[in-house]
Amino acid sequence: MFTKQLSDILQNLQRPGDFYSTGTLETFPPSLEVKQVGKISSPLLSVQAEQHVENMYNKALMEVRVILII
Repeated sequence: MFTKQLSDILQNLQRPGDFYSTGTLETFPPSLEVKQVGKISSPLLSVQAEQHVENMYNKALMEVRVILII
């Protein structure tokens, strides 16, 4: 669908000549990395979500323990 829309738009351009390009271009999708979990894939995998929740739960428990000790 996008390529058809782009083609339609380009057809209406008035240009003095043709344009040609060749070669490769490496593209890197956006990435997200979480401490103690690692790189997060897109879409989020359930195993990564579980790791993140467990990590946050453990961190919250540690903070509660510190507060109770003080």
